[in-house]
Amino acid sequence: MSGHQKVFSDERSESVQHKGQSIGFTVMSFLLVADVMYRSWAMNQASWDLLGIVVIGGLVSAVYNMRQGILTQRHWRLKAITIVVAALIAAALVFWRFVR
Repeated sequence: MSGHQKVFSDERSESVQHKGQSIGFTVMSFLLVADVMYRSWAMNQASWDLLGIVVIGGLVSAVYNMRQGILTQRHWRLKAITIVVAALIAAALVFWRFVR
């Protein structure tokens, strides 16, 4: 038996795998949001179930990161600004749709 053993996983491969999953989650989330928008605007359907998938996925990720202690004050500030801007855009779109 030789002293060399194959390494199946190291820090780099785990980092690359994590990044791939992160990109996949982001793409899936944006595609679901695009699908919700299309169904709402083109077919007048309420797609709260699909929007719920996106929100729950984001919450799970945020809770995990919070428990790991990697969310800084800057992260929380950025999340709060994002929520406020998204709410303002949503309100403007609803207002625009019902006024015209």
